[in-house]
Amino acid sequence: LKIKNNPVVTEGNFNGGVLLGETGVNYRVNVARDERNIRLTGDEYYRFTGESIISNNFFDNQLNNNFKLSYQAVLDNENPKGDINQTSNYNHGYDLALSTWGNYKPTDGVSNLDYHLDVNMNRKNSMESALKQSPLRVVNGDTVASYIGKVETKGIEWTLDSRLEWSRVFYTGDIIHKFMVGTEPQFNANTGQGKILDSNFNYYAFDSKQRSYSFNSVPGQFLLNLYSEDVITGHLLFDYNVVASFRYDMFRPYKFNLSGLWGNGDLVKSHQGSFFNPRFSMMVYLSQYNQIRLTAGTTSKSPPMSTLYPPETVVTWRNPQDGTISYYRYNERVPDLKGSREAQYEVSFDQKISNILGFTVSGYYKRRTNESESQPVPVFNTITTNGQSSTYLVDAYSLSANSGMTETKGLEFKLNTSKIKPLNLEIQISASYLSIKSFSNNLSYNGTPDLTTGQYANYLVPGTDTLIGYLYPAGNSWTDLLDIKYYLKYTHPTLGLWVTLSIDQTAIQRRQTNDGDLNDLAFASTNPTLLATYKFNTDIKSQPNKFLFNLNISKALFPGAEVSFYVNNFLDDPAIYRYLSALPATYSESSRNPSLFYGLEYSMTFDNLFGGK
Repeated sequence: LKIKNNPVVTEGNFNGGVLLGETGVNYRVNVARDERNIRLTGDEYYRFTGESIISNNFFDNQLNNNFKLSYQAVLDNENPKGDINQTSNYNHGYDLALSTWGNYKPTDGVSNLDYHLDVNMNRKNSMESALKQSPLRVVNGDTVASYIGKVETKGIEWTLDSRLEWSRVFYTGDIIHKFMVGTEPQFNANTGQGKILDSNFNYYAFDSKQRSYSFNSVPGQFLLNLYSEDVITGHLLFDYNVVASFRYDMFRPYKFNLSGLWGNGDLVKSHQGSFFNPRFSMMVYLSQYNQIRLTAGTTSKSPPMSTLYPPETVVTWRNPQDGTISYYRYNERVPDLKGSREAQYEVSFDQKISNILGFTVSGYYKRRTNESESQPVPVFNTITTNGQSSTYLVDAYSLSANSGMTETKGLEFKLNTSKIKPLNLEIQISASYLSIKSFSNNLSYNGTPDLTTGQYANYLVPGTDTLIGYLYPAGNSWTDLLDIKYYLKYTHPTLGLWVTLSIDQTAIQRRQTNDGDLNDLAFASTNPTLLATYKFNTDIKSQPNKFLFNLNISKALFPGAEVSFYVNNFLDDPAIYRYLSALPATYSESSRNPSLFYGLEYSMTFDNLFGGK
């Protein structure tokens, strides 16, 4: 039994298990009540969770099999009293999952077959509504200045996961191999009515481009992979452990290409691409006190279906000549957008000093290419009146393209002690430095260029001799962070007391953005305002050093029972950061630490209470 209470969540867990003959049955029940805002009444919601696992062994324990049935339901009727926005939401969805997994060990004693199958159904049944403001307009014969906007989500998310993996241990001389091959097919789909909106009273805004769309209009996503791994253990001057592996990812495969065997395209053609990802890692045990670890390899990731099949965008446009209204529908789907790939390299060194102190130093580099980025597509309308043509910008929509790249570099250091017995104290210090740089080959578009900042119209409308809008490089950005964490863990066995003090220090936090929206030719004008704006936009933005203190105190009550009290940010320090947000002298503030938060947890094991083992 475990009970948890804090100002936001009240939660109870009860779990256990029984043995019925040769069958083990485990169960868990969870009930929770959550507050969105403790100052409001009517915005609470409840969550109910239950699961049961049945385990059996067959054929003299050669086959182990497990079944799990789980269910989670949300009862959420949000209608906060006195809310000026007249918020009225509900969520009556539930999640139902059935899983089976296990392994088969043949009598040879050196091979093993693992399997897993999981079917999940997530029922979506929710509604959000609130008061929305709009300019005076006529809708269905009535003049409207405000309205209640509503959006409903109705459908079912289906997920089918599976895994089949065979492994075997064998020897080549004195070298041990643990060889494994496997596959992990996965299928995801959304079905049902989808998002339901009234375009006259749009929930997102009166002029929102979003419209209703059906989940059935988006195909399912089938992901398939094949992988193999060989874990090699041996001795050559030093003891070593080597892992050589590969993974062949196929994102929505549709055709087998035999010519891919000799390098003519992918072996399996897939809508989001097929990727062969090798991976190599090695650990060398230099002595009983230190070791070195090396890792290199690639991974790939498919873009989400929401990027491949976004809902259709609808835009209204008013003809400035005759006042008529036109509707433009934009199809932003990119069903053959490819996945991204990331290369990673890492080296680590572990050192133990006697049995008292140990530390680890790691450095890594990652480079992810082919990331999905939005590319603007401006839309124009040319109107001919009395033999004279006029071209107007209607709007711009976006199409995703594989044009982004991210570089990540980092250093990590971790120092920890064994228990300092005279003080009953353990100390741990970890520091990590992270640097991220993002690049994009995309272009950005501004339909209303600002001449004062050097933005001159340079986009030639196709089929005309008219320049409308400013096209410029998307630019790049970088950020870095140095974070240091300190842990002090004190125990008092006689009192049954555990005290953990954690301190999180952000020593460095910086960022810089280099936008491409300023025309280089403009700097020749030596415009002081332009130069000041450019410098402000491209300067490195640094945040000062800050600390966050957390405390956890646990006390044993009797065998099998304990109570814990925790408080996060117990100094109640919001770490306010005041910064210049816009020229000439506009300052803003933000809180960098979470609010003070505390809670109580109680747990008890009934077996110990009643004398069981």
